[in-house]
Amino acid sequence: MIPPKSFPPILLNYCAVLLVKLCQQVDERSRWKISITNTSGGKLRANRDNAKWWLENEPVSEFKDIPGAPTPSTDAQQQIKQIARKFTGHEFWDPNNSRYDLRRLERPLHTYKDKDRIQIGALYTLANGTNPEIMLFIEARIDPESGTKATWKFQVGRLAHAELHLEYEGKEVFMVPRANRLSGPGKPYWLSFININN
Repeated sequence: MIPPKSFPPILLNYCAVLLVKLCQQVDERSRWKISITNTSGGKLRANRDNAKWWLENEPVSEFKDIPGAPTPSTDAQQQIKQIARKFTGHEFWDPNNSRYDLRRLERPLHTYKDKDRIQIGALYTLANGTNPEIMLFIEARIDPESGTKATWKFQVGRLAHAELHLEYEGKEVFMVPRANRLSGPGKPYWLSFININN
Protein backbone atom coordinates (compact mmCIF):
# COMPACT_ATOMS: atom_id res chain seq x y z
CA MET A 1 0.00 0.00 0.00
CA ILE A 2 1.35 3.43 -0.93
CA PRO A 3 1.21 6.03 1.85
CA PRO A 4 -0.80 9.19 1.13
CA LYS A 5 1.03 12.27 -0.15
CA SER A 6 0.80 13.83 3.30
CA PHE A 7 2.91 11.03 4.77
CA PRO A 8 5.69 12.73 6.75
CA PRO A 9 9.13 12.19 5.21
CA ILE A 10 11.51 9.86 6.99
CA LEU A 11 15.12 10.64 6.09
CA LEU A 12 17.14 7.44 5.98
CA ASN A 13 20.50 6.32 4.70
CA TYR A 14 20.80 4.14 1.59
CA CYS A 15 17.95 1.62 1.63
CA ALA A 16 20.14 -1.50 1.42
CA VAL A 17 21.37 -0.95 4.97
CA LEU A 18 18.01 -0.97 6.70
CA LEU A 19 14.56 -2.43 6.34
CA VAL A 20 11.25 -0.62 6.83
CA LYS A 21 7.69 -1.97 6.95
CA LEU A 22 4.65 0.35 6.90
CA CYS A 23 1.17 -0.89 7.82
CA GLN A 24 -1.99 1.18 7.93
CA GLN A 25 -4.19 0.45 10.95
CA VAL A 26 -7.46 -1.16 9.87
CA ASP A 27 -9.62 0.47 12.56
CA GLU A 28 -7.86 3.85 12.49
CA ARG A 29 -6.89 4.81 8.93
CA SER A 30 -4.88 7.87 9.96
CA ARG A 31 -2.52 5.74 12.07
CA TRP A 32 0.41 3.91 10.51
CA LYS A 33 2.62 1.32 12.16
CA ILE A 34 6.28 1.43 11.15
CA SER A 35 8.83 -1.30 11.84
CA ILE A 36 12.46 -0.45 11.14
CA THR A 37 15.60 -2.52 11.58
CA ASN A 38 19.32 -1.90 11.11
CA THR A 39 21.04 -4.40 8.82
CA SER A 40 23.93 -2.13 7.83
CA GLY A 41 26.81 -3.69 9.72
CA GLY A 42 27.43 -0.25 11.26
CA LYS A 43 25.78 2.56 13.17
CA LEU A 44 22.61 4.21 11.83
CA ARG A 45 20.27 7.00 12.79
CA ALA A 46 17.36 8.77 11.09
CA ASN A 47 15.57 12.10 11.27
CA ARG A 48 11.92 12.87 10.65
CA ASP A 49 10.63 16.39 9.97
CA ASN A 50 14.16 17.71 10.58
CA ALA A 51 14.20 16.31 14.11
CA LYS A 52 15.87 13.31 15.69
CA TRP A 53 13.63 10.29 15.31
CA TRP A 54 15.55 6.98 15.24
CA LEU A 55 18.54 7.45 17.53
CA GLU A 56 22.00 6.12 16.76
CA ASN A 57 22.10 2.35 17.10
CA GLU A 58 24.22 -0.64 16.15
CA PRO A 59 22.99 -3.68 14.17
CA VAL A 60 22.22 -6.92 15.95
CA SER A 61 22.55 -9.15 12.88
CA GLU A 62 25.49 -9.88 10.62
CA PHE A 63 26.29 -12.02 7.61
CA LYS A 64 27.03 -15.66 8.45
CA ASP A 65 28.14 -18.64 6.39
CA ILE A 66 25.35 -20.81 5.03
CA PRO A 67 26.18 -24.25 6.46
CA GLY A 68 27.11 -26.81 3.83
CA ALA A 69 26.39 -24.49 0.90
CA PRO A 70 28.24 -25.24 -2.36
CA THR A 71 30.87 -22.94 -3.84
CA PRO A 72 29.18 -20.23 -5.91
CA SER A 73 29.32 -21.17 -9.59
CA THR A 74 28.92 -19.28 -12.84
CA ASP A 75 25.22 -20.17 -12.56
CA ALA A 76 24.90 -18.48 -9.17
CA GLN A 77 21.46 -17.11 -10.10
CA GLN A 78 20.06 -20.64 -10.20
CA GLN A 79 22.03 -21.62 -7.08
CA ILE A 80 20.60 -18.77 -5.03
CA LYS A 81 17.04 -19.94 -5.80
CA GLN A 82 17.91 -23.48 -4.69
CA ILE A 83 19.52 -22.19 -1.48
CA ALA A 84 16.54 -19.94 -0.70
CA ARG A 85 14.17 -22.93 -0.92
CA LYS A 86 16.06 -24.61 1.94
CA PHE A 87 15.19 -21.81 4.39
CA THR A 88 11.99 -22.17 6.42
CA GLY A 89 10.63 -20.16 9.31
CA HIS A 90 7.96 -19.90 11.95
CA GLU A 91 6.91 -17.54 14.71
CA PHE A 92 5.13 -17.60 18.07
CA TRP A 93 2.51 -14.92 18.67
CA ASP A 94 -0.91 -14.19 20.12
CA PRO A 95 -3.27 -15.69 21.00
CA ASN A 96 -1.73 -18.04 23.55
CA ASN A 97 1.76 -17.93 22.05
CA SER A 98 0.47 -19.87 19.03
CA ARG A 99 2.86 -21.14 16.37
CA TYR A 100 2.52 -19.80 12.84
CA ASP A 101 4.50 -21.27 9.94
CA LEU A 102 5.86 -18.53 7.70
CA ARG A 103 5.59 -18.60 3.93
CA ARG A 104 8.74 -17.78 1.98
CA LEU A 105 7.87 -15.87 -1.14
CA GLU A 106 9.29 -17.73 -4.12
CA ARG A 107 10.59 -14.65 -5.91
CA PRO A 108 13.03 -12.29 -4.20
CA LEU A 109 11.93 -8.73 -3.52
CA HIS A 110 15.22 -7.45 -4.89
CA THR A 111 18.38 -8.81 -6.55
CA TYR A 112 21.70 -7.02 -6.76
CA LYS A 113 25.44 -7.28 -7.52
CA ASP A 114 28.64 -5.47 -6.64
CA LYS A 115 31.61 -6.44 -8.83
CA ASP A 116 34.09 -6.00 -5.96
CA ARG A 117 32.08 -7.53 -3.08
CA ILE A 118 28.97 -9.42 -4.17
CA GLN A 119 28.78 -11.90 -7.05
CA ILE A 120 25.00 -12.02 -6.62
CA GLY A 121 22.61 -11.12 -3.82
CA ALA A 122 18.87 -11.39 -3.19
CA LEU A 123 16.43 -10.22 -0.54
CA TYR A 124 13.65 -12.69 0.32
CA THR A 125 10.80 -12.43 2.77
CA LEU A 126 9.11 -14.99 5.00
CA ALA A 127 5.57 -13.84 5.69
CA ASN A 128 2.58 -14.62 7.85
CA GLY A 129 -0.08 -14.42 5.15
CA THR A 130 0.90 -11.21 3.36
CA ASN A 131 2.67 -9.70 6.38
CA PRO A 132 6.50 -9.84 6.04
CA GLU A 133 8.01 -10.97 9.34
CA ILE A 134 11.54 -12.19 8.49
CA MET A 135 13.67 -10.56 5.81
CA LEU A 136 16.43 -12.79 4.45
CA PHE A 137 19.50 -11.60 2.56
CA ILE A 138 21.40 -14.31 0.64
CA GLU A 139 24.68 -13.34 -1.00
CA ALA A 140 27.65 -14.90 -2.77
CA ARG A 141 30.17 -12.63 -1.07
CA ILE A 142 33.63 -12.20 -2.58
CA ASP A 143 36.60 -12.59 -0.26
CA PRO A 144 38.11 -9.08 0.00
CA GLU A 145 41.63 -10.51 0.36
CA SER A 146 41.66 -12.81 -2.68
CA GLY A 147 39.23 -10.71 -4.72
CA THR A 148 37.89 -13.80 -6.45
CA LYS A 149 36.80 -16.61 -4.14
CA ALA A 150 33.16 -16.21 -3.07
CA THR A 151 31.13 -17.99 -0.38
CA TRP A 152 27.40 -18.13 0.29
CA LYS A 153 26.30 -16.09 3.29
CA PHE A 154 22.99 -14.99 4.83
CA GLN A 155 21.73 -12.23 7.08
CA VAL A 156 18.37 -11.79 8.77
CA GLY A 157 16.38 -8.68 9.56
CA ARG A 158 13.34 -8.82 11.83
CA LEU A 159 10.22 -6.84 11.01
CA ALA A 160 7.93 -8.32 13.68
CA HIS A 161 7.47 -8.24 17.43
CA ALA A 162 6.86 -12.01 17.45
CA GLU A 163 9.36 -14.65 18.55
CA LEU A 164 11.02 -15.61 15.25
CA HIS A 165 12.78 -18.81 14.14
CA LEU A 166 14.61 -19.50 10.88
CA GLU A 167 15.92 -22.90 9.80
CA TYR A 168 18.20 -24.01 6.99
CA GLU A 169 17.76 -27.63 5.92
CA GLY A 170 15.79 -28.23 9.11
CA LYS A 171 18.45 -26.82 11.49
CA GLU A 172 17.86 -23.57 13.31
CA VAL A 173 20.22 -20.80 12.18
CA PHE A 174 18.45 -17.77 13.67
CA MET A 175 16.15 -17.11 16.62
CA VAL A 176 15.02 -13.92 18.39
CA PRO A 177 12.62 -13.61 21.33
CA ARG A 178 9.56 -11.37 21.40
CA ALA A 179 10.62 -7.78 20.98
CA ASN A 180 8.57 -6.23 23.80
CA ARG A 181 11.74 -5.11 25.60
CA LEU A 182 14.05 -5.18 22.58
CA SER A 183 12.32 -2.43 20.59
CA GLY A 184 12.94 1.27 21.03
CA PRO A 185 13.95 4.55 19.34
CA GLY A 186 17.61 3.96 20.26
CA LYS A 187 17.68 0.27 19.34
CA PRO A 188 18.37 -1.52 16.05
CA TYR A 189 14.77 -2.75 15.83
CA TRP A 190 11.93 -0.35 16.54
CA LEU A 191 8.19 -0.57 16.14
CA SER A 192 6.63 2.89 16.21
CA PHE A 193 3.41 4.64 15.19
CA ILE A 194 2.88 7.71 13.02
CA ASN A 195 -0.37 9.62 12.88
CA ILE A 196 -1.35 11.27 9.60
CA ASN A 197 -4.21 13.71 9.23
CA ASN A 198 -5.56 13.59 5.68
